[in-house]
Amino acid sequence: MNLQFTHLSFLEAATDCLIIGLEEEQKNHPLIKKLDKTTQNQIHDTLQKSSFGGKMEECLLLPFSPLKTAKSILFAGLGKKASLDTLKEIKIIRAIFRVLNTQKFTSLSWT
Repeated sequence: MNLQFTHLSFLEAATDCLIIGLEEEQKNHPLIKKLDKTTQNQIHDTLQKSSFGGKMEECLLLPFSPLKTAKSILFAGLGKKASLDTLKEIKIIRAIFRVLNTQKFTSLSWT
């Protein structure tokens, strides 16, 4: 798997999987609004229909992507902002890689 660090926007960098971290109840995050402008509200609609709430270690993999640059999107729950610490960050990363290990992605982009 190739993890690439770039200065490009998530709307410009081509990747197999775009990883987006969201805190609890952040379905209206400015990043989601930016994605929705590009995707005619498909991301917001998908999040609203899902049970994803941004809870700690919660993940939602969309095996499709309305973005031209990403083949799929992985939403990762960050929990409550005020309670985030190093141990919780490690748990979040482990949860993300549990999902990623079930896929055959060759490149990732994290925003």
